[in-house]
Amino acid sequence: MSEHGTCAVCGSEIPGPFSGGHCNSCHQGFNSNYADGLHRRGEYGNPKNPRRCLTPDEMRERGMSLNTRGLWVSKALRPESLTEIQGANSSGVQDDL
Repeated sequence: MSEHGTCAVCGSEIPGPFSGGHCNSCHQGFNSNYADGLHRRGEYGNPKNPRRCLTPDEMRERGMSLNTRGLWVSKALRPESLTEIQGANSSGVQDDL
């Protein structure tokens, strides 16, 4: 099984194995299902509050950020946390967060 795929619409690489995903509406990539869910707002079938994706600026306003692989994460790590994690795992785990 392939580690990733490619979006037929935008050509972006889709991360895998799936722990996150690629939004078929806004074509942004996410490092986790949780981060993917955070970027959606509104309600299905409610014209007063329609379901939509947050813009990149709105995601940043809510504390989300892009990791080194270009995937949105639910929140950026504090520099001291990243240093602690990297000390425990010399492979540089920011890519996996």
